[in-house]
Amino acid sequence: MRFKVLSLLLSTGIVLAACGHDDHDDHDDHQEHAQKTEQKSDNQSNASSQNMTTQNVNKVKTQPEEAIKTAQKSFDGDVKKLEYKNDHGEWVYEIGLFKGNKEAEIKVSDKDNKVIHKEQESEHEMDNEKAIQYQDAISFKEAVKKAQKKYDGELKQWQLSQDDGQFVYEIELSSKQGEQEITLDAKSGDVLKQDHDN
Repeated sequence: MRFKVLSLLLSTGIVLAACGHDDHDDHDDHQEHAQKTEQKSDNQSNASSQNMTTQNVNKVKTQPEEAIKTAQKSFDGDVKKLEYKNDHGEWVYEIGLFKGNKEAEIKVSDKDNKVIHKEQESEHEMDNEKAIQYQDAISFKEAVKKAQKKYDGELKQWQLSQDDGQFVYEIELSSKQGEQEITLDAKSGDVLKQDHDN
């Protein structure tokens, strides 16, 4: 009888030990899977954060002319600067307008062509501001393509303005090698300057 009880206890111990060992393997597998999932989501968030800082010109939803009209409904003035960039994770047009001694900076969302921010101020003395006309310049898509022929990078931002009396596009491109700012004559598309930033 003693032998039977001892055998039964020994068998039960072996079975329990085997079950406990299986649980440990499952726990290791679960930890490994969780670690792989966490690593994968980290890689995805890194890739998406890189994609958020550059833009494909074909994915621009609001055309510059539309953004200007929207901004001018908010402040009736002439355009002195037009910029397209990523602002805190959102692609926006930042449009500088002026009229008389008043200036405004309007941000228009590329996503839905709505004003998302407006700043207005009055100046006692205005610099000799010159209005720019988007229709007098080559299109932003053409300007970006010309810049990308000089430097193989993705669009980070572009700006159209008067710089030292010259009507220019300033295009920032980004790649793994660094960033380039390329200045183009806004009317002819000729490259005027190219600055490399590592």
